[in-house]
Amino acid sequence: MNIKRTLACASILAASVALAIPQGEVRTHYVIADRDHKPLFYATTIHNPSPEQSRETYLITDPAGRRIRVDVNRDMKAHTHVADYSINGKPVGRVKADLPFKSTTREAAIDEIHKHPEEKAQDVPVTIEAHGQSLATSEHAWKDLVRGPNEHAHAKALIGSDAETSLGQLQSVFAFPPLGGACTTLPFVTDGRGCAASTGLFIAMVPPDCDYDGSFGTPCSAAQHQKAKAKKYQASSY
Repeated sequence: MNIKRTLACASILAASVALAIPQGEVRTHYVIADRDHKPLFYATTIHNPSPEQSRETYLITDPAGRRIRVDVNRDMKAHTHVADYSINGKPVGRVKADLPFKSTTREAAIDEIHKHPEEKAQDVPVTIEAHGQSLATSEHAWKDLVRGPNEHAHAKALIGSDAETSLGQLQSVFAFPPLGGACTTLPFVTDGRGCAASTGLFIAMVPPDCDYDGSFGTPCSAAQHQKAKAKKYQASSY
């Protein structure tokens, strides 16, 4: 995780939302398939952007049928980046990063980093929480050749090997730009493995599916149900 990646993801989100017609919450459904066009993962992205705070939710079903949910909250006023992970409705971990810039909006933060590139080198405090326990680490400690392995082992013990394996398989899924907002914190719950694109996978939008979203405890609103019905056979955000 680094500041540059955090702001790059925010820029991608801002650009994609600006091009979308819907205002407020925007939902988009995807399928991730292999080269033989066999569906492997299904995903919904839910974006709630604003200059001071952006919330992103990723609802993913893996080949084994596990429902994996990631909620990302970037609070520019509080200067925090928080990601909550759950599998089959049960929380498995939280990663909280305290960002060092002083700006209180996304655009101002990007401008600040451009004007003060030295901020990219500042260490970022990170807290990993799971099952009532926590680990206080940092970006530099996590990547350090001496301290890093111990930090990774501690985090893996907190998260649990089963959850770490389930989340680790999403490296290539989150590498797709529409889902890239989860890349920043992923290494802290996958033993250091970050997003990595795969030439064996491709992504495509699919029609809205409110039943799918509802299975994650995130039902569509009445207005979204109507939009989904109108676009039943059309791959589109709503």
